[in-house]
Amino acid sequence: MRALSPFLVCVGCAVLVGVIAACGGDHRNAAFANGTELAWMKKFGDIQGTVANCLAELHHQVGPPPTMRLEPAYRLFENMCRVVKRERVRQATFDAMYAASIRSATLGITQPLPSASGSFVYAAASTAASQAAHQRIEARCWSKADWAQLVSEHLALVGLRNQSADMESGFSGGSHAIELAPEICTHLQEMTHASDPEAASYDTLFDWSQAVITVAHEAFHSSGISSESTAECFAIQMVPKTAAALGMDSTVGDALARNAWYVYPTEPRKYQSAACHRGGVLDLGQSRTVWK
Repeated sequence: MRALSPFLVCVGCAVLVGVIAACGGDHRNAAFANGTELAWMKKFGDIQGTVANCLAELHHQVGPPPTMRLEPAYRLFENMCRVVKRERVRQATFDAMYAASIRSATLGITQPLPSASGSFVYAAASTAASQAAHQRIEARCWSKADWAQLVSEHLALVGLRNQSADMESGFSGGSHAIELAPEICTHLQEMTHASDPEAASYDTLFDWSQAVITVAHEAFHSSGISSESTAECFAIQMVPKTAAALGMDSTVGDALARNAWYVYPTEPRKYQSAACHRGGVLDLGQSRTVWK
């Protein structure tokens, strides 16, 4: 998840994958959560998530879901708790499975696009995200009305209910999708339709660079990278290539990358890493990378 202002690698045993396949469910045509469902989501998002007591937390603190369409997420988490306890898996694997159940409970991301309110799949951003992640990624641009409802679900489920939808630029919708805020898609469209992008002002370059970073950042999360700082470092290194996939020439891509590195030290601490430098552990070795 990436904020506008300055879910996890699963390496468990094959039986855990089977749990997802068996219990993931399909609510593809679901609408956004109603008030009763959202209240349950908040309790589900408050689960602390430890191998030892996850079943007790689920049964006693959360309870059964109020509607059938939340049943798959509930059963996924319930079966996961039983499996991880029996298999004695590591906490990291449990965290990955917990993230999968949270995504399953996010009803809004299963809606088909385009929607009547203006949400749509952004083909160029999908291509850019897919190239960054080295797997097929669908970039979904949400209208302001849809985004407010979708983020209310997401923030409830990840325990960040005091955060505003306007502060969120995007999040991973699973292994094959990223969810983008309307402002991000607006900036991407402004960039790709600019008559003279090389003449853009600093403020415009800032907006464009942050939009390009968001596409790559969330794509890396979708590929299995949970760390915010790692996803951010990788995303900034990929700015020239991501911009190229969006139709920008190398001059614009390099300018966006330089802007991104200039802003990087002012980003929240969780997005920064001491290993993010040329020759560092997080250096992707990209020929097109522009370093600070």
